[in-house]
Amino acid sequence: MKETVLFHAARSLGGNQFRPTMAILKATCFFALLISFSSPTYGTEVPEELIARLNTQTYQNPSHAYQDFVANFVAQHNIAEYKEAFPGAKTESLKRVQYIVPGNKSAIPNLKSILESSGYFDLVEIVYSYEVASHSYGMDEMVTDCSNPDTYNDPGALATQHIENMELPCAWSLTHGCPDISVAVVDVFFADNHPDLQGKFIEIKGGCNQSHNVCGHGYASAGGIGAIVNNGVCVAGSGYNTSLRGYCDGTSCSTCSPFSDMWPAYQDGNRVINVSCSGISSSQVFIDMVNEMTNNGVNLVVSAYGTGHSAYANIPGVINVAQLDIN
Repeated sequence: MKETVLFHAARSLGGNQFRPTMAILKATCFFALLISFSSPTYGTEVPEELIARLNTQTYQNPSHAYQDFVANFVAQHNIAEYKEAFPGAKTESLKRVQYIVPGNKSAIPNLKSILESSGYFDLVEIVYSYEVASHSYGMDEMVTDCSNPDTYNDPGALATQHIENMELPCAWSLTHGCPDISVAVVDVFFADNHPDLQGKFIEIKGGCNQSHNVCGHGYASAGGIGAIVNNGVCVAGSGYNTSLRGYCDGTSCSTCSPFSDMWPAYQDGNRVINVSCSGISSSQVFIDMVNEMTNNGVNLVVSAYGTGHSAYANIPGVINVAQLDIN
């Protein structure tokens, strides 16, 4: 199996051109890191939910006919949830979006057709679950420019070169960050009893299915960001003293459905949100959601195997993953 390390690149803020710099790297309180030990299977997308945006007329003046349609739709098609998708949204288009969770996932394409033909919606989209991110590419060697780097004894970190290549010991020599700074991690599963994450989670919420306790991806994402440094256990968290807020969204050990947990992470006031799933939607509703987040001070860190391009990556405030092959 190929051991893989992914790291999220810092970027300069003074212009439109993406320019990773050591100054930004060292000044940043966190440097989101993900370690994975499995090769991905590409192209897997599983329908999970639906989002449907009401047309302006229906949103502003919902008729009895629309209310009857919703009641019949929920009753006849085993709909587990039909609710406002973005409570508290400031963006007009997001206020109109409904979030729909069917009891029978295989019926989703047919349900989409029913919603589209009803005349009450101007946009209906399927929400998929996506593979957790894991892949690798090479990188040129970086040059160390500090004289007194911090030391660390975490065996998982010492077994690879990612800490040194990212020059984190130099960054740590300037600051260990602050536990008042937290990073929201949207991933498969978390629990606060991991020995290398003791006391690091402010809270854990979302769809935390205990059967996913054996899944390592969420722990790896959280550990790369906030694991205890220099304790001789597992890995060294790049954020050192940075705190964590976990949002469980796993549909299996290898897939996640981040859509429903990204919004709560934003509503909870997190200024940094990390999503380590590949192939996340570039639908208009998703782009509207990301725009609202970033327009209100959020930095969204996303991964996509380091290949391809998604429309949301063009939005200022979105940081795309970079990768480092350590073999």
